[in-house]
Amino acid sequence: MPAWAIPPGSGAVALRSRCPGLAPTRPDGLAPAEVPHASSAIRIVQQLGGSFGTAVLAAVLVHAAAGHPGTAGHAAAFGTTFWWTIGGTALALLPVLLLPSRRRPG
Repeated sequence: MPAWAIPPGSGAVALRSRCPGLAPTRPDGLAPAEVPHASSAIRIVQQLGGSFGTAVLAAVLVHAAAGHPGTAGHAAAFGTTFWWTIGGTALALLPVLLLPSRRRPG
């Protein structure tokens, strides 16, 4: 199916149905009146974290490319940046192992 034929919003439906752990849900333990404030705080942290991560990876790419002129050197710089991305992702996933599991009744 071509990308233009996929209706808007179907990605969220696919995410919720295929990976329910990744789908956005209401935070547990919050009163309904607190949810908008929590959502805003989460969104702000996501924006700041994404900007910071992009800046770090751009600096890694520029630093790696500076020492290697030419097409092959630039390809190597992108490879280095890719591995920094993998390492950062692995490092960010470590705290997930410390999260308590949640048992649903029934």
